[in-house]
Amino acid sequence: MAVGFDRPLVALFGPTDPAEVGPYGRSDAVLRPENSFGKGRDYRMPTDTSGSMSDIEVDSVLQKALAQIGGVA
Repeated sequence: MAVGFDRPLVALFGPTDPAEVGPYGRSDAVLRPENSFGKGRDYRMPTDTSGSMSDIEVDSVLQKALAQIGGVA
């Protein structure tokens, strides 16, 4: 909804590819772990949880949020 109303947003992704599911036209708002699962990997039942949303640091979310609202990043 934030995209539709042109509002600031932070989109957190784990193994899901944001290029396939959004946020449309707002790649600047995406936070995803560096070691996210690769394309073609079955992420529904992973045995290795690296690359999951739990790998996103709170400070990264804060910095992204501040950048999105025009604060100090």
